[in-house]
Amino acid sequence: MINTFFINKLLIHSDNIKRIFIIFLLLLPCSVTLFSQEDTSAFVALKQIEYMLHAMRTENYEQIFIYEDQSGISTVKLIHMKPDKHEYERLVFLDGHEREFLRKDHKIVEVDGFKKHELANIASYIPFEGENFNIIPEKIKKLYLFKIDKNSRMAGRECAKISIIPKDKDRYGFLLWIDRSTHILLRMDLINENNAVLERFMVVKFKPGNALTDKDVLWVKGAAANKKVNMKIPDQGKLHKAGEKTTIFPWSIDWLPAGYYHYNTNTVLSPVNNEIFANHILYSDGLSSFSVYVEKDTSGKLSHSVQKFGAYTVAVHVFRIDGKAYYCATLVGELPLATAERIVASIHRK
Repeated sequence: MINTFFINKLLIHSDNIKRIFIIFLLLLPCSVTLFSQEDTSAFVALKQIEYMLHAMRTENYEQIFIYEDQSGISTVKLIHMKPDKHEYERLVFLDGHEREFLRKDHKIVEVDGFKKHELANIASYIPFEGENFNIIPEKIKKLYLFKIDKNSRMAGRECAKISIIPKDKDRYGFLLWIDRSTHILLRMDLINENNAVLERFMVVKFKPGNALTDKDVLWVKGAAANKKVNMKIPDQGKLHKAGEKTTIFPWSIDWLPAGYYHYNTNTVLSPVNNEIFANHILYSDGLSSFSVYVEKDTSGKLSHSVQKFGAYTVAVHVFRIDGKAYYCATLVGELPLATAERIVASIHRK
């Protein structure tokens, strides 16, 4: 059975944050001469995303948003503040059992109401740091088509709508609605090749920083929390450039979709059996990412499978080495089923 880490809806907002911070890669300078309409649209769209990433990390704001995928709907209240040199963000889940957490910079400093198995994986809410990525806009434009509509509307506010359309069938697309006044993200849809929505983050109530009160400041800093848990960010492993050899991940992946590169490698608890460790590798194309975990199969009960959990695909491939030990490779990511299955089936010992 797949660990609840991958299918628990409490991880939803963190995944959105992670994806948003991955988009931060696009802030890198672009010094090309723009000629075509496609290039011009991409340039304008990337500038809007640049403003969005800066605003979401530096501005004060409150949101009530709805998260929706194929498994259901969740409602969350978020307040983000940067009253000093530190960044604070508090999330309170408004349905289901009561739970909330507070993030200070890249560290979760308070949690309340989380169940034991949820608490074990709560560090996954911490966003990836965009400065660790090395994606060039020119490469992104080879993978996605960018379109922009400056006259859209969301949550009663004027927005720029950005469509990010993949140029192949090996990744999903995105629709972003960015507030024209504050540059805060107000909606994000993940869409498949048939333009069906796989997951949706949508703000229904928005309060900009100048409307927040001293009470909001106290609330976001954790005055209302009943249970405190200090946690450190787990080591994400050494960053390896694409093609760089590492002894940490002793496996080869023979097929990858165009544009995906090796982001990091480390050892983590197994997604299949959280009592043992697995080799882990993360790939990204700058907007989308997926993880692969490889571990020894000591149960003898695992089998090949490909499943959808909302927007996520989980693909499991079991293989044998030298006619002896069995190993299990598990892929988790927002990828089409066929793409995920092909990647995980190409894994073997180096």
